[in-house]
Amino acid sequence: AGSRGDVVAQGKGLAKMAAVLAAASDPPGAIKVAHAAQEMLIAASQPARAAAVGLALGSVYLSQGELRLAVATLEESLVARRKARDRVGLAESLHRLGSYLLMIGFYTHATEHTTQALALCREDGNRLGEANTLTQLGFVALHQGDPRRCAVLLDGALDLLHASSTAASSPGVGIHTLQAACHEGLARAALA
Repeated sequence: AGSRGDVVAQGKGLAKMAAVLAAASDPPGAIKVAHAAQEMLIAASQPARAAAVGLALGSVYLSQGELRLAVATLEESLVARRKARDRVGLAESLHRLGSYLLMIGFYTHATEHTTQALALCREDGNRLGEANTLTQLGFVALHQGDPRRCAVLLDGALDLLHASSTAASSPGVGIHTLQAACHEGLARAALA
């Protein structure tokens, strides 16, 4: 596989294989194959694709309880997304990293990363992404003991979700899942 196209195809194939291994409950195999896919894609000057593999790899680490490795992997993904000037992928990586930082209690860092993702979503007109990041920021506020801020953020997310579902002829499952998360967060904020 001497040509660039062949290397990219092989890297993409390995990434798919890593996903299959992760789904088949073989995290060590998935991690090994994902690393090989990343190396191949980086060598083929495909940083955005390598970063996408990094997102998946971070999820595998998270499923294994390896939060610190998941965070480190996503930080590497951020660098690759910036290098590739991939705004959508960068917003996704920032959001995912923010959620991992929220899980380990690093609320200030979670807020910083998620706020950056929010700015990118707003600049790009990605209303569903904006609602998703507002939801996450609402849960950060709740964990920080600020139920009033949580309610404001989640109400904003619900407004965006309502507008999105009204504009779409058939709203996606993602919208309903986010709406449910917002309502759960609002209930928790009311009890706090």
